Amino acid sequence: MSLDPSFLLRFRGVTAGYGRRTVLTDVDLDVTPGDSLLLTGPNGGGKTTLVRLMLGLVRPRRGTVERRRGLVVGYQPQYQRIDRQFPVTVREIVLSGLNCRKPFWRPFTARQLAHADRVLEECGVAEFRHRLVSELSGGQLQRVLFARAVVGEPDLLILDEPDTYLDAGRQDELYRRLDALRRRCAVVLVTHHPTAVAGSAFRTLHVDGGVAE
Repeated sequence: MSLDPSFLLRFRGVTAGYGRRTVLTDVDLDVTPGDSLLLTGPNGGGKTTLVRLMLGLVRPRRGTVERRRGLVVGYQPQYQRIDRQFPVTVREIVLSGLNCRKPFWRPFTARQLAHADRVLEECGVAEFRHRLVSELSGGQLQRVLFARAVVGEPDLLILDEPDTYLDAGRQDELYRRLDALRRRCAVVLVTHHPTAVAGSAFRTLHVDGGVAE
């Protein structure tokens, strides 16, 4: 469903699950331009299902999920969900984040290629651009996945545990980047380290036992 442009996403009375198992119940949520949302809660509490609803990968059993027409979403999945044996280079992964900005049959323009290379530099992974992802460390791959999520200049950036495998210095760098990005797009962050963004402009949504509040 399309939505008033003053909103990016709107959940109303959303219940979702898999098979006979209900994972989320009666969720109401608005995400607006410039919003910053921190998702917390235990493993199995429903955070991943909420993210999948935002991405349109899961349909609600009840209720509605509305999204703004033409909404561009950048997504960094959990590290363990990536097939590291797939024969693709770092640059190719980052370029795939620009597919949302062109018809699928058209090649990347020179401007898009240059933009991807700038993002590789900004994220500190330019030196790895020709490596296969199987050759990267956990922290290096996380930085590449972040670059892929932001290269398309999305309206909504969804990051699922992007700080896993990052050392303290790289985590601080990530949070500084997110602080800057919040001026340009809405950010939804799932993390096991909520104290790292304590005191920031992020509002917290705690998801546990199917309840989001």
